[in-house]
Amino acid sequence: MTLAGCAASPAGTSPTRAPVASSSPTPTPTPTPYLATITLNADSAVAADQNGKQLATLDYYGRGADVAAKLSELFGFAPVVEIIEPVASDFTFSGTKYDWDGFHVAWRYGYESDPTSGTGSYPYSPSVIISTSVPTVRGVTIQGPDGVRVGDGQGDLSTRYPGQTESYSDESGVLTEFTKIGCIELPEFPDSSDSAIPSNCVGVAAYPSDGPITTIGAPAAVNYGL
Repeated sequence: MTLAGCAASPAGTSPTRAPVASSSPTPTPTPTPYLATITLNADSAVAADQNGKQLATLDYYGRGADVAAKLSELFGFAPVVEIIEPVASDFTFSGTKYDWDGFHVAWRYGYESDPTSGTGSYPYSPSVIISTSVPTVRGVTIQGPDGVRVGDGQGDLSTRYPGQTESYSDESGVLTEFTKIGCIELPEFPDSSDSAIPSNCVGVAAYPSDGPITTIGAPAAVNYGL
């Protein structure tokens, strides 16, 4: 008897199979790097992307205008520029100040200096001071060593860095707590008889002293004057 619809394959051959469609994996797009953090250290400030990869180093001894231009490129917007004229006080800053929503670069050689041309001299004469009074700038995290940020508790900082906190009183008697963290030693002064080792640090201030951190800035001098 013969089964309808069934046929034997010729000897030595296999039944023909329908081709299977092949699929290649869809490539995963690589995220475009963008500025995610700026970390103020004692020797320089470092800008990094969302993966922690360094985008730029901001040199405290370079031209103030170059540092400002690089920050404008990284942030994607221009700063407010302010000229602060000298007053009769050794404790009041005078010079050119760039401000990106609370993140600052200050050209530290005074009102009469040209912020577009001059540079500092390593290690005792940085040309700019970089500081922040905000924890973020348009989504970019601003921090110091160990992730310290504006708004954190100053008391905790004093505990973590014993012996590095000093108190200052303003004209109205309000105290400021100032802690120096992340310090690095500098070369000794030539022919100096002073046994104290000069250092650069990151300065963290709380005003008033019983409040949270209000300002982080660098470089802050230890055992030498700026």
